[in-house]
Amino acid sequence: MSDNNSQADEILKFKNLMDQGIISEEEFNKKKSEILNSKSKQETKNIKRHQKNQEKGCLGCLGFIILAIFIGIVSTIISHSNSEKEAGVKQGSKLETNIQEALNKVGIEKYEIKRDSNLDSNRGENTKAFRVTTEFSNGFVMVYTNPDDTVYSVRYVDKDYYLNGKVLGNIKDNTITQSEADNYRRNVELRVKEILKAPSTAKFPGLDEWGFDKKDGIVTIQGYVDSQNSFGAMVRSKFQVKYNEKKEMMTSFIFDGEELIKSKK
Repeated sequence: MSDNNSQADEILKFKNLMDQGIISEEEFNKKKSEILNSKSKQETKNIKRHQKNQEKGCLGCLGFIILAIFIGIVSTIISHSNSEKEAGVKQGSKLETNIQEALNKVGIEKYEIKRDSNLDSNRGENTKAFRVTTEFSNGFVMVYTNPDDTVYSVRYVDKDYYLNGKVLGNIKDNTITQSEADNYRRNVELRVKEILKAPSTAKFPGLDEWGFDKKDGIVTIQGYVDSQNSFGAMVRSKFQVKYNEKKEMMTSFIFDGEELIKSKK
């Protein structure tokens, strides 16, 4: 609106000059044409600028659509890869039967199994890896199968318990279950609190930070406790306890390097 008024004022100014005889009619018409043409050119520029902005916007939208499609394709590929990695074993298949038999032979009855392609060929050429979650406390059991779906290896904590058709041991002889580990933990915590200066201040770590080992019927438990000393300062003390599984009794107790119960051989 202000642009139109400005142009009208300019034309009126030159009209007054013509009426006063200062400029001729020809000069007035020339100035009038220049003013009007100037407006037309500006409008044309504005239109072109708007069109360019629209084109850029369209190109941006197109780029966004292409990027979204690309991300979708990549996500699909990754999802397929993950599904391969996380897939279990088909029920009723020959593979499931072979894995179940091998696991039972080494002492594993309750378990969940998932495919883990990242570990393929770790225990022999062209073997397939399966990660087995069990009731035992020290991590995963790994099963490796041959191309013909027979079991090549059942491995636990860097040791083979089943290898190419042969049973090499029972996992239960060398580890404990999660529930057993929790029972041992509770008993050890009670025993440790008995010798602390301020047992009510005792803070033990979570079960995943405890160490459990089993060999020849002897269960070894390692851990630590934070508690107040005689001066009220929080200190950390390490301990190791051994239990005779068959006799269900503590055979060794070492606290901060001091052997409070001597191991019986």
